[in-house]
Amino acid sequence: MIALFVSYVCDWCDGTPQGVFHRGWVAWDETADAPVTTLVFRSRDDAERWSIGRERPLQIREVLSPWPFAWTYSRGSLRDLELADRPFSVHHDHRHPAGGNRAFLAPTVMPAGDPVDLRRKRS
Repeated sequence: MIALFVSYVCDWCDGTPQGVFHRGWVAWDETADAPVTTLVFRSRDDAERWSIGRERPLQIREVLSPWPFAWTYSRGSLRDLELADRPFSVHHDHRHPAGGNRAFLAPTVMPAGDPVDLRRKRS
């Protein structure tokens, strides 16, 4: 048998994310189909603390958003976690419908000439 077609997945065939983005962190379930509404944390450490003891292991992933996150502190059983004031709809990549409270998983590998400018100013 001879394969007539070859297909593959290319994360950046439609281009890489470009622009100015704000960074957050999520505890991501790799089995999620997307989009997923979840909490966004200000630091990787806070996301890791929150993910401990969940039903299944979650991967800590960086997310980017063109809209700034409004940060607040948790008041539940895990106190003093800094997180976004409301859940965000997190998409697999930057090609999602525009709108507030939306973010996307940051690329794990960016091509040369990284066009992403992160807002690092703390609000």
